[in-house]
Amino acid sequence: METFSHNLHDLLFLIATISITIIEFVGLFIIIYGIINELYNIVFKFKFNFLKAHDDTKLNSTLSTALEVLLAAEILKTITVTDYRNLVIIAVLIVLRIAMTLLLVWETDHKEEHGLHAEERHKKQSE
Repeated sequence: METFSHNLHDLLFLIATISITIIEFVGLFIIIYGIINELYNIVFKFKFNFLKAHDDTKLNSTLSTALEVLLAAEILKTITVTDYRNLVIIAVLIVLRIAMTLLLVWETDHKEEHGLHAEERHKKQSE
C-alpha cells in the first residue's frame, strides 16, 4: 500500500510539474504576443505618435492576462514544494504578481478615464 501511495505522489508531482511548465509557456507567449502587437501598433498604426500610443490600453490588458496565467502556475507550484524556504519564495512571488496585476488594472482604468475626459474637452473646444 505504501508503494502505491508513493507512486501516486510521484505521478501527481510529475503532472503538476508538466502543467506548470505548459502554463508558464502560455504566459510567456501572451507577453511576447502583446509586445509584438504593441510594437506593430506604435510603428504602423500610431506612426511613432507616443501620445496616442500612451492612451492605448491593449498592452496593459495583455500583460494583466499574462500575469493572471503566471499566477496560476505559481499557485500550482505550491503542490510541488518540498521545504518551507521554497514556500516563502512562492508566496512572495504570488503577492508580487497580484500587486502588479492590480497596478496594471488601475493604470488601464486611469488611462481609459483620462482618454474619455480628453475626448470631452476636445468636443467642447470644437463646438
